[in-house]
Amino acid sequence: MNTITAQTAFAPRHLGSHAADVQAMLQEIGFSSLDEMTDAIVPADIRLKAPLDLPAPLTEQDALAELRRVLSANKPVHSLIGQGYYGTCMPAVIQRNVYENPGWYTAYTPYQPEIAQGRLEMLVNFQTMIADLTGLPVANASMLDEGTAAAEAVHLCISNKGKSDTFFVADSCFPQTIDVIRTRCETTGVNLVVGDWRSFDPASIPTLAGVLVQYPDTLGGVQDYADFFAKCHAAKVLCVVAADLLALTVLKEPGSFGADVAIGTTQRFGIPMGYGGPAAAYMACTDALKRKLPGRFIGLSVDKDGKPAYRLALQTREQHIRREKATSNICTAQVLTALLCTFYAMYQGADGLRAVAMTAHRLAAAFAASVKGKYTVPAGDFFDTVAVQAPGHAADLVAAALQAGYNIRLVDADTVSVSFDETTTDADLAALCTAFGVQPAAVPEQPAWAPAFTRSSAFCTQKCFTAFHTETEMMRYIHRLESKDLALNEAMIPLGSCTMKANCAAIMMPITWPEVTELHPFAPADQCLGMRAMLGQLQDWLAAVTGFAAVSLQPNSGAAGEYAGLLTIHRYQVAQGQGHRNVCLIPTSAHGTNPASSAMAGFTVVPVKCDAAGNIDPEDLKAQAEAHKDNLAALMVTYPSTHGVYESTIASLCRIVHENGGQVYMDGANMNAQCGLTNPGTIGADICHLNLHKTFAMPHGGGGPGVGPICCTAHLAPFLPGHVVQGAAQQHGAVASAEFGSAGIDAISWMYLAMMGHSGLKLASQMAILNANYVAKKLENHFPTLYSGANGLVAHECILDTRPMLAKSHLTVDDMAKRLMDYGFHAPTMSFPVHDTLMVEPTESESKYELDRFVEAMVGIHAEMTAVAEGSVPADDNVMVNAPHTALAVTADEWTHPYTRRQAAYPAPGQLLHKFWPGCSRVDNTYGDRNFCCCCDTLAEAEK
Repeated sequence: MNTITAQTAFAPRHLGSHAADVQAMLQEIGFSSLDEMTDAIVPADIRLKAPLDLPAPLTEQDALAELRRVLSANKPVHSLIGQGYYGTCMPAVIQRNVYENPGWYTAYTPYQPEIAQGRLEMLVNFQTMIADLTGLPVANASMLDEGTAAAEAVHLCISNKGKSDTFFVADSCFPQTIDVIRTRCETTGVNLVVGDWRSFDPASIPTLAGVLVQYPDTLGGVQDYADFFAKCHAAKVLCVVAADLLALTVLKEPGSFGADVAIGTTQRFGIPMGYGGPAAAYMACTDALKRKLPGRFIGLSVDKDGKPAYRLALQTREQHIRREKATSNICTAQVLTALLCTFYAMYQGADGLRAVAMTAHRLAAAFAASVKGKYTVPAGDFFDTVAVQAPGHAADLVAAALQAGYNIRLVDADTVSVSFDETTTDADLAALCTAFGVQPAAVPEQPAWAPAFTRSSAFCTQKCFTAFHTETEMMRYIHRLESKDLALNEAMIPLGSCTMKANCAAIMMPITWPEVTELHPFAPADQCLGMRAMLGQLQDWLAAVTGFAAVSLQPNSGAAGEYAGLLTIHRYQVAQGQGHRNVCLIPTSAHGTNPASSAMAGFTVVPVKCDAAGNIDPEDLKAQAEAHKDNLAALMVTYPSTHGVYESTIASLCRIVHENGGQVYMDGANMNAQCGLTNPGTIGADICHLNLHKTFAMPHGGGGPGVGPICCTAHLAPFLPGHVVQGAAQQHGAVASAEFGSAGIDAISWMYLAMMGHSGLKLASQMAILNANYVAKKLENHFPTLYSGANGLVAHECILDTRPMLAKSHLTVDDMAKRLMDYGFHAPTMSFPVHDTLMVEPTESESKYELDRFVEAMVGIHAEMTAVAEGSVPADDNVMVNAPHTALAVTADEWTHPYTRRQAAYPAPGQLLHKFWPGCSRVDNTYGDRNFCCCCDTLAEAEK
């Protein structure tokens, strides 16, 4: 290991400000040191008494070398297990220009469409691709994985049919999907029936809401579901198909044989297996079901100038509005991997996708023909997976294949299956045939399935899928889209509760290493010792940071972590004979996913009031806990609070809940203000979830992927999620398709923790607190901070009270957000947790220079609002209401506004050196909802 110096230490590179600037900011808020500031802000009774039990920090080079050493324990074996995970080839032009490009991976969820038109356009391309391939008119902008998408489909079907309580799943679906659905049904009151779809009569259960089948099924069979679906529809039952997206390029699409909903994974479109993820799942439906579809839609609208523009549509803020009555707790999903798979489809085109599919199929057909003479291949049609029956000798075939360098699937004692993909070759076919003791047969020219299964409809005919088949054109298209989006490589993104910190290059490097990308999640554990060791170390480190005993990495988003944590509490209470406990106390200030997750876990939400200072009202919490003590399950609490304050009563609040029989669930959204200073275990919580895509430096990816691990005390540890395929230690049902969820990106947080150590984490928390208080202080005479804690100070974020200026000027917080774009910034969080305010979280990564630039912008906007309020500029024609100003607008031949073009586009002096231009003028949200369109030819729209 190298000696760490000021030049090689990671923490100073990660933190935004250097010593002189830190001292200047401390002086501004009245302190001489970070420790003095911390003592004045963080309650003494919850401060850590000793450093975190973490290894000493490593340099970038040493951390990368150590991770390679750990991962070297993996045994490289070519996996042909299938079961929803397949070998793929990500084109280099996409890997280099998107997956490894901070302009794409450091962006936030596109809530501000004018500075996110690139991602939004690509997400419409994604939705269009899914709609085309599934034959259904409506698709959302991605789901977490196939298993959770299936579970969401169950809820959609139940909610669509009054007085329904039963759902049927074909036993030919992937076992991990059935496991995730079974878990979801634990707490939602849904009766799950698993059986043979051929013999199941949908009319036999009056309360049946829907059915799910796999296409092709778990053993590779291509089945004709048309008659079965007709019977379902006659019984007013919805039909859901879990479909292989690559298969849909050559097989009949689900919409053509009666599917109401289609779900699945896009992993086969160039996304690495990554030991389970991440890979975007998809969900498509009929037009009649679109308002029940969970997740996010991107819709086509128009901007202020009447030009086509894209935006989040329909249920954009559903959890905040409907809370426990929301259709889903999904906050973000898998935007980055959705973009990657769409770029893959655009680069391949329809013909290229068909060629990839037929390569896999022809090898599978040749393999089936080769082994038929010696073994039994079940009669029927198939795509890329061949089931082979060898009574009593299936394990022998698995061993023989492994000896030849291949993993195949052991279905049972008598059956194996082999799945072919775009990475398999004629040489692989020959080696497998040798392992099976047969001679390879000729590769057939014609499909091995019946002609009736062949797809006849066209797909992906839009210009965006036909124009970018050369690397030069694809590279330029990627760059054009990137230039429309504001990400961290352009400017600070000061979103409160979102922790948009730096995602340093070194921590991102391992996610493209083959040791990470090429592992199948169901490969034998002894082949994955390196990966499992890395994941184990990460679990140990997260346990140390949170003060807990056990960690599950399975949840693949923050909202999924909320659900998994509450489910763990429920399972524990059932085991204690207290399954009747179903009341969850949630402060009124909580993020909307909290009540939505609570409802998913089967709890009844009881709100807890906040006092005038924004803190949880301890008297109301005590009264509610005592009133519901016989049924109290949990308190969900965020710390520091969603109001950006270290509440001094937090430890006593936890005690009140425990005294009344409940458990304390801590939402880890604000963990960035705890690391190294306090932790949930010390505070008194029993379980928490973390957002690795916030506190632990994983990028947001423009709206996912993320990882939401749960950490808990020893008494809850036995009730963490298990996994049916891998036989995880805990045998409780899974909450994600793979044992470790999105394991392929966990190396990011491993690297971050390995290089930060206790000292780095503590310093990061202190700098996050300093930066927030500095911004609050600098803006106190313009937009005062609404809530503060001890000594008038905040935690790592502050709520700017913009309401007085909005009232005086009759402007909106939306006007402020759009005007910030003209200054080159993404807006802070708008109207959460308090309506008509802005919540700012600068994070530790931002420099004093950038903070001052933001302060300058906010002061400038205050002056512009004042001009409107005083009537010195027209109320209906000023820089605020017309914001943002595009390059097209300020270069127009006519300029009739009462302000100059320079005031419009260059309000801050520094912008003369560099200017970020919004991709469109203000988007018309009302038009987009009234004229809903989630699928279109984006290039044709751009030419209008």
